[in-house]
Amino acid sequence: MTGGTLDALHVMASGARAGGADHVLRLLVELRAAGLTCAAAVSHDGPLAEQLGDEGFPVHRVELMRSRFDPTAPWQLGRLLRHTTPRVVHYHGTRAAFFGAWSRRLGGAHVPTVYSAHGLSFRRVKDGLRQRLFVAVERLACAAADAVICVSQADLVDLRARGLVRAAAYHVPNGVDLQRFTTRPQSDARARLGLPAAGRVVGTVARLAREKGVGITLAAMSQVQDVTLVVVGDGPERSHLEREAQRRGLHARFLGERADIAELLPAFDVFVLSSLWEGEPVAVLEAMACGIPVVASATTGARELLRDGETGRVVPIGDAEALAAAVTQLLSTPDERRQLAAAARTSIARRSHASTARGVLEVYRALLADC
Repeated sequence: MTGGTLDALHVMASGARAGGADHVLRLLVELRAAGLTCAAAVSHDGPLAEQLGDEGFPVHRVELMRSRFDPTAPWQLGRLLRHTTPRVVHYHGTRAAFFGAWSRRLGGAHVPTVYSAHGLSFRRVKDGLRQRLFVAVERLACAAADAVICVSQADLVDLRARGLVRAAAYHVPNGVDLQRFTTRPQSDARARLGLPAAGRVVGTVARLAREKGVGITLAAMSQVQDVTLVVVGDGPERSHLEREAQRRGLHARFLGERADIAELLPAFDVFVLSSLWEGEPVAVLEAMACGIPVVASATTGARELLRDGETGRVVPIGDAEALAAAVTQLLSTPDERRQLAAAARTSIARRSHASTARGVLEVYRALLADC
C-alpha cells in the first residue's frame, strides 16, 4: 500500500489508558511491521499520544472529548485530513466516528473511511429516549463509513439486525500478546505486590468508570470471606470506589494505572470483570492468557470469550450475589480453577496482535480496491 504517502490515519477520541487505547497502539505497531505508513490523531486526556510518539508514530493532537455537540471537532478532523491526505482514515470508537461522519457531511475531504466499533454505546443506557439517541449516533457513524469492523461478532450481528450497517462489515477480534501475557509463578507476582504467598486474592483490571461496574465487584467481594481484592486501573470513579470499599470493610488494594499488568495478573486466584457493557474485553483476554480463571458479567463480548463452566464463569450483569457465589465456588475448588484456566488459555492460542493486523489490512485492501 505504501508509496511515500501516509497509508492510514487512525483517530481515537480518548487517549486514556484502556483496552481500546492498547488495541490502537499494538495495531499500529503491527501494521508498520506489515509495511504500512501510519499516523494517529488523539485527544489530550491520557497517555496514548505519548506512547504512540515513543513508538515513532506521527501524532496529531485533536480535542474530541469536550462534548458530543462540540462544533469544532468536525472542523478539526476535516482540516487534519486535508493536511495529511491519508489513503484511509480509520476511526476507533463511536465518538471519533460520529465526529468523522459530521466532518464528511459538512464537506470535509473525502477519504475512504473505516470505523472500528469497540463496543456498542447504546447498550450502556437503559432509558428509552437516551438509547434511541445513542442508536441514532451509531447509525450516523456506520452510514458515513465505507467499511465497519466489529471486535465482537455479536455486535456485528446486532448492527446488521438493526439495519445500521449498509457498508461492507467485518469481524476482526482483538489480539493479545501471548509472549508477554503468560503463566508465571504466583509467588513472584505476590511478592511484587507485597502480598503474602498464602491467602486468597481476587483481582480486576479496569478503567474506574461507571460502565465497568467495579462497584458491583465491591458489593460481591463483601460477601466473600477471607479475601484480598486488588483493583488495577484509574478513572473518574476511583475516589468514590475507594470510599465504598472502606465503608464495606473490604481488604482492598487500589493500585492505579500500572504498566506491569502482565507481571501482576498471576498474583490473582480469580480474575473478575463486572462490566455493564463491553465489546470484547481485552482485560479478560489478558487474564486468560496468563492462566487466571475468569468470572465475568454476561456482556456480549464476555459471552463470546468465555464458555460458562468450560473456559470461565459468566454471571448476569449487575448481579453481585451471583458474582460472589461464582468467586466463592472457584476459591474453594483449586482443581476447577486449574481446569478452567488451562482450557481458557488453549481457546485463545491463535490470538495475536499480528493476526488482528492481518484482518484489518485485508479490510483496507478490499476498501481501496473498490475505490
